[in-house]
Amino acid sequence: MNELSWYYVVTAKGIQDFILQGDKIRFMVGASELIEQLPNKFLDDCLKKIEIDQGDYKIISRAAGSARILFKNESHAKKLFKIMPLLVNIYAPGLNVIQHIQKIEGNLPDTIKKSEVSIQQKRNKLYIDYPIAGPLVDRAPRSGRPIYGDIRLGGDSEPADISMLKKDKEYRRLKKDSSENKYYDEKMSDFKKLIYSNEIPESIERLADSKNSYIAILHADANGLGKIVMNLMNKLKDISNIEEAADKYRRFSELISKATEESAFKALKDIKLENHLNFIPLICAGDDFTIILKAKDAISVASKFLQEFEENCKIYLKEFLGEEGISAAAGIVFINKKFPFYQAYGLCESLCKYSKEKTERKYSALSFWRVTTSTAEEFDNIIDRELTPQENVELTMMPYTVSAKNVNHPNIESLKELAKCMKKMPHGSMRNMLSEIFISKENMEESFKRMLEVHNGNEKLKDLINGLENVTGNSGEEALFKLYKDKDKDRYYTPLHDAVELLSVNTEFSSNGGNNE
Repeated sequence: MNELSWYYVVTAKGIQDFILQGDKIRFMVGASELIEQLPNKFLDDCLKKIEIDQGDYKIISRAAGSARILFKNESHAKKLFKIMPLLVNIYAPGLNVIQHIQKIEGNLPDTIKKSEVSIQQKRNKLYIDYPIAGPLVDRAPRSGRPIYGDIRLGGDSEPADISMLKKDKEYRRLKKDSSENKYYDEKMSDFKKLIYSNEIPESIERLADSKNSYIAILHADANGLGKIVMNLMNKLKDISNIEEAADKYRRFSELISKATEESAFKALKDIKLENHLNFIPLICAGDDFTIILKAKDAISVASKFLQEFEENCKIYLKEFLGEEGISAAAGIVFINKKFPFYQAYGLCESLCKYSKEKTERKYSALSFWRVTTSTAEEFDNIIDRELTPQENVELTMMPYTVSAKNVNHPNIESLKELAKCMKKMPHGSMRNMLSEIFISKENMEESFKRMLEVHNGNEKLKDLINGLENVTGNSGEEALFKLYKDKDKDRYYTPLHDAVELLSVNTEFSSNGGNNE
């Protein structure tokens, strides 16, 4: 058979759990690299080992632990299907993969759609790790899985399961390759060259500026990509030639990844130290971008990434989207270096989701939160419990956009300027004013008016008022709040708490190492 007539898809299940398991940075980095290479070098090696000629298949997408391949021969697709779970179990123990084979009948988009439905159904199934360990098997204390060997963390040695050992081995290989300037491919993106040619910190502690300072987790992804892909599929239905449609789909997938990686590189390149990264990359594939970095860099990096992503999508995807481009959203969580990473990451994702929902996925925007409690939860719950002191008042104006397009949400740069203005004001006055809101909105407004009277003519006060006006869009005594109609009810929002949070974590504004409690 000379035509590409069989569609095969393989995708890793539970990627986040696999990366975050163990709560040690070296395991996360190693796991992330295993995921990165699964649809790339690992897949290429698999196809080569089972002796499938390159002319008998076409890979149309590979990113984020997933690959989609067109085969000419059904037996080749089934051969890979049978052996893939076993090979992945050896390559990345503890990582499950889902597969599907579909004969191409009619057009390629309909085949892909049917396959995605099947893949989604399989995602909901529970997968058992074999062989099942008996009750007398010793377990690794960090994971609860059977012990396979010992691993050194710092100066100590502890029992480890096979997945931990594999991740650690991958981390050490990556670290060795970076120290020796070994690249997989000279044609790789600038972002990957940046990662592979510099030492990656082994622990979060290396990112903390002082004992009590904060570090940040940043997660970003595109707005409405599913809808965009659906529109692309509808256009591809008009292309009767399977190979031509496949090339269009492959190009779109590659360009999305290119836009993400180039945006990440431009956002991060200026915070790199010589032979040492001031951040820890976890995911940069497809439209997903997740890193750990210093608290002082987080807002700037997020803003730069979102701006660059929009611009890069306009450039690279013009043939698919015209002048529309794609916006993106980000969530940032500031935590103490000892805080459980898994909990913080869940909050980070909910902040990103909040940014998307509040802007209706029309604008690039970010939201952030500083964790001061022993646990983290969904951001909607935090708003209800901590940021809504009165029924009609909310102590945040998040999300903040990275452009001036959206009149309903302020720009992040205006919030940063407000934080700088607040830092110049007497701390007692600002604290008193913020505490008054928990009594009533009117009390806070009276406290603001008293401050205006006491400091009348003070240049620092003028700067504060200008800062508030730029964020809320109101002037003078009215600059403290912005009014939105929410389900036919008046609801007031103030940016003061958001500015205080920036002062608490950001050494750009704070003089005590980012700990401004």
